[in-house]
Amino acid sequence: MKAAALLGLFLSVITATFAQDEMAKAQVEKISQEYVQAVKSGDVPALLRLQSPALVYTAANDRIMSRDQVLAALRSDFAQWSLRSTVIEVCQVFGDTVITAGTEEIQSETGVSAGTTTRRRFTNVWRRDGATWVMISRNVATIPSRG
Repeated sequence: MKAAALLGLFLSVITATFAQDEMAKAQVEKISQEYVQAVKSGDVPALLRLQSPALVYTAANDRIMSRDQVLAALRSDFAQWSLRSTVIEVCQVFGDTVITAGTEEIQSETGVSAGTTTRRRFTNVWRRDGATWVMISRNVATIPSRG
């Protein structure tokens, strides 16, 4: 009888944990879409809400930036590109931390490379902050073109 009760308790815990992980995945996938829209539209208030003040951002040009530096780059001529598409390929939950990874395409808007599309791989790390999630780290790398 004890074994059956313990098994029941174990299965209940596993089921509850799985449900919590699935809810966290759904929340982060939704907030990831909000992040993409904020980047596309240059919505700085939304980016301030979605990114941790302690954000660590590793850009495709190997530069490590803070949230303030990322926002400054988005406001300047440095970021004359537009985000075309984002696909989350992996979403893993580790308690109050979620990692998403996938691909995105950006298009240059100015200069000699205007109109050129670049594929990149990204990894975003999200941490639960009260009732919401904030991005604490982002790493972006250019996928070399096959030529």
